[in-house]
Order: sequence, then C-alpha cells, then structure tokens
Amino acid sequence: MTGFCTNNVLRFALLLGLLNAMAAGEKEPFSTRKYFFGEGPEISDISNITWAHAVNSIAELEKALNDDTMMLEADISLGTVHGSEQVVPIMAHPPANTSDLSFEVFINRIIRAVDGGAKKGAKLDFKDIKTVEPCLQMLKQLKRKKKISFPVWLNADILPGPVNSTDEPVNATEFLSLASEYSPSSMLSLGWKTNFGCHVRGKYEKSQILEMIEVVGQFNPQVPPTFPVRAGLAAESVEELLLLIATVPGSTLTLWASASDPVDMNNLQDLIDTINTKNLYIDLPFDLIDGPGNNCKESPVVIQNDTNVDNSIVPQDDAVPGGISVNSAMPLLLVALVALIFGCSF
Repeated sequence: MTGFCTNNVLRFALLLGLLNAMAAGEKEPFSTRKYFFGEGPEISDISNITWAHAVNSIAELEKALNDDTMMLEADISLGTVHGSEQVVPIMAHPPANTSDLSFEVFINRIIRAVDGGAKKGAKLDFKDIKTVEPCLQMLKQLKRKKKISFPVWLNADILPGPVNSTDEPVNATEFLSLASEYSPSSMLSLGWKTNFGCHVRGKYEKSQILEMIEVVGQFNPQVPPTFPVRAGLAAESVEELLLLIATVPGSTLTLWASASDPVDMNNLQDLIDTINTKNLYIDLPFDLIDGPGNNCKESPVVIQNDTNVDNSIVPQDDAVPGGISVNSAMPLLLVALVALIFGCSF
C-alpha cells in the first residue's frame, strides 16, 4: 500500500490535473494540430507530425520543402551569408558563423512554398539572444502583411538543466519579453540546456521543473507552450514532467534526442503512455521499437542534483507566482480524496 500511495496516487492526481489543463487547448491563429490534420479524429495525435532537422542551407531547405516532412527545424545564429560581410541572422548551428542561407531568405522561401500549396511549419531555434529581436521584427511585419499562414514556433533553451549543465542558456527574461512584444501568437518552445550521454545520466529534477513553471507563470504566454525534453532524461522523469504540463494549462512536451543518446526504451514508452500522444510531439532520430541501439561502451556516472529539495511530486500553488491557473489546486484535492478512499497517509 505504501508504494501505491507514493507513486500511483500521485500519478493519478497529476493525470487528472493534466486533463484539467488540456481544456485550455491551443490558441494559435494557425494551430499546429489543426493546420496539419484539420478537424478529423487524428487531430488529437500530434505525435504523427514529422520533422526535418538542421535546415540550415539552401539545399536542405529545398529538400525539406519538397518532401513529406511537416515541420522544418532550423538554427538561427549571427553571422555572414557567403559573399557578404554584413552580419545578419543566418541559418547555422554554432560554432558555424557563415551560411548560404539568411533568416530572411529562409522564411520568405517557406512563405512562397506554402502559397504554392505546400503544408509546412517552421521551428526557429534561437542560439543567440542577439538574433531574436531582428527576426521577430521581420515576422511581425510579415504577419501584418498576412504573409504568415502556417505555424511558427520560437524555440530557445532558456534555463540550465540536467545533468549540471554548464552551457549558457538564452536569457529567459529577454527572450520571453521579446516574444510577447513582437510575436505573442507564436508557439513558444522552451527548453533546458542539457549535459547527457554515455558519460553521464540523470533526469529532470523537480527544482528545474519548478523554475520553468515560475518563468512561464511570470509571462503567461498567449499560446500554451511546448517543452522540448531530451528523451534519455525524460524517460527517468515521468512524474516531474506530469507536474509540468498539469500545471501549465494546454502545454505539451516535445521529445528529442541525439542519435547516440542512451535511452531506456521501456521507461520512455511508459512516459509516452502516461503523457499520451495528445500532449506529445515526437521528434526522435530513431524508431520507438528498436530505439537508438547501445552506443555506450562504458558505465555512466549517475548524478542526482536535488539533494536538498523535497522531491514529493505534488503541485504546489506557491510554486507558481502569480498563479498560472486556478485549476492548479485540483490535483491536490484529488490526492486527498484518493488518499482517503485507499486509506493512505502522506
């Protein structure tokens, strides 16, 4: 009974809290779900959306615009376009600082393809805060002219994450302020910098989840965000991630991974089954049946970050300054109710 109380009851309450949060739905003018799937029954399964990665060159862009992928993910950095000395937002992943494709050409080429009948969306992965304002200014002008008729996601890793990542995140306050000012109707994709692989394992800690909830609560985005989570870490963090999307109404997760990431596929499937594909974009470089394979030849160092944090996974209203939703207290009431029914104590 003790195991039931500490795991299943809390998970049950969080799941019901998630159902409550889902009522918020997507408020995008061009809802990613409806844009690709219309009003049919399959609209609920966003895991069927397909992805093109690192669309950072003219060749990759033309390929993605002419194949059957739906969302085009591309990295935005500051640099120069081949043949020019002017520093502008370009499509490149650091440390690269040159490209044959500027952001301006990238977004206008997608506009032309969509105007010609293609069904494409864009996920813009900002690597440098200095690129955000000029790109969003351009998007605002294009939206004013009614040129943007497809989903545009704004992605950035805005917080340090597992496992003790030392990579510098994009400034959260500045990124969210600029997004709110210039493109409030865009989907935000808000992630953590991560340190993970064969050399080290871990999970998303409760403290990291609460920090993200606090940041989102301060800005209260017009469109419910998606949270990109690294599959190998997410597979060990089911309750923590349930807490996240149950507390941020209408939010979703986006599963991603590097091709060589070690992933416990049984745990990952448990996450997928628990969260449900209604709330889960799946952007993985490997098959869910076969997994990524065993690329690790050495035992990992397992690091637990939250040594001084209460890790009971129960949504707390005081963890959400300003309050994201009046429904955030519902899971607590459900915990109490189920505890009474099953004679549990906490």
